[in-house]
Amino acid sequence: WTTEDIKRVIESHTIVVFSKGKMGAGRCGFSEQILAELDLCGKPYELIDITEDRSIAPALRAFAGLQYLPLVFVN
Repeated sequence: WTTEDIKRVIESHTIVVFSKGKMGAGRCGFSEQILAELDLCGKPYELIDITEDRSIAPALRAFAGLQYLPLVFVN
């Protein structure tokens, strides 16, 4: 992943969540909590599990300047 990939994903979806884990299987409490809250809202969102590809985290850090997860982008 590159910062351009991150930007492209964010621009192509209304809500994007970068987290550890997948829907129904968050790998940390914060990720589980944000996914549950978004599910309650009923709005569609794109979920990117950063544990699936080691290149996502560095690109995300470079793009957002943050290293904490989950990161939620609302376009």
